Amino acid sequence: MSTIDQLRLDLKNADYWNEPCGTHLARQTRTEGNYKDFDAAYFKKYPFLKRYLDKFNGRILEIGTGYGTVASYLAERCQYVGLDIADGPLKILIDRGLSWWRGSALDIPLAGPFDGVVSIGCLHHTGDIEGALVEIHRILKPGGRSLVMLYNEEADRLPVDKNTKGEIAPHIEYTNVDDLGDLFWGWASYRYDVQNGANKDIYIEAAK
Repeated sequence: MSTIDQLRLDLKNADYWNEPCGTHLARQTRTEGNYKDFDAAYFKKYPFLKRYLDKFNGRILEIGTGYGTVASYLAERCQYVGLDIADGPLKILIDRGLSWWRGSALDIPLAGPFDGVVSIGCLHHTGDIEGALVEIHRILKPGGRSLVMLYNEEADRLPVDKNTKGEIAPHIEYTNVDDLGDLFWGWASYRYDVQNGANKDIYIEAAK
């Protein structure tokens, strides 16, 4: 993707994701603005998440913060900061009293090193998964760890993100588990699980 095309996609993403990921769930569960009840509904839908998040401590960056549930959970046990390209998710972090920064996963504006980076359901929207992983690797301290969720091209039905207006996300990319070796070639180690039923989302834990 050319630089100008990437800039256009970044602007589209910043506009589109101003409606935070999680808004559908918030409306379905009638928890908009009620973060405690939303968080309970979120972890009921993704009960496996906490066992990944409980492995993190120290200084943690989350990329793509959505409705702030993962942010709030990490902030209880870590020195947390969230990074998002859109204002809507950052407003939720402000409402929750959490640290935040506006920026792109492809050009992380925060100084490292971080002990950990978490990015769930974000990098496949950037237009450059490999570039985002290079940035994550760059800001991690030696031995630091990351948790990344990517959409699986072998899902029973490919997930398609739509906002509450029915508009499809500007960019969605799907990954095959056979490609993980190429994506994480510069890392000391990585492992993956497939989660979330028929979606078969790929959760990758990698160490620098």
